[in-house]
Amino acid sequence: MRANPTPYRIVVFTAIVKVTGKGKRQKTRIISSAYMGWTSRQYYSEARLESGGSFLYPGMRSVRYAAYAYLALPNTHQLVIKTNQDKTVFRYFKSPAGVISGYKGDM
Repeated sequence: MRANPTPYRIVVFTAIVKVTGKGKRQKTRIISSAYMGWTSRQYYSEARLESGGSFLYPGMRSVRYAAYAYLALPNTHQLVIKTNQDKTVFRYFKSPAGVISGYKGDM
């Protein structure tokens, strides 16, 4: 009997450049935001409907595939993989040129 793999979460950080106003009053603002990665399958019982999806990814392989998909989005500039107990496992950075780097976290 195989136990469930370790659950991981993804936090995605994005930045959008927004120009407001016209002429001399034109201002450029950078709006930053963050959101949690979402999977449509539910691998762990989280007191939700089974078809509701989840924020938890099962195992390192599936969380890395999801992380690379989020890093491919144009506005993403940072991504953090965390355990269910909020310990940072890995942190990815994407430069404006599109080069991805990262380092190992707390674990």
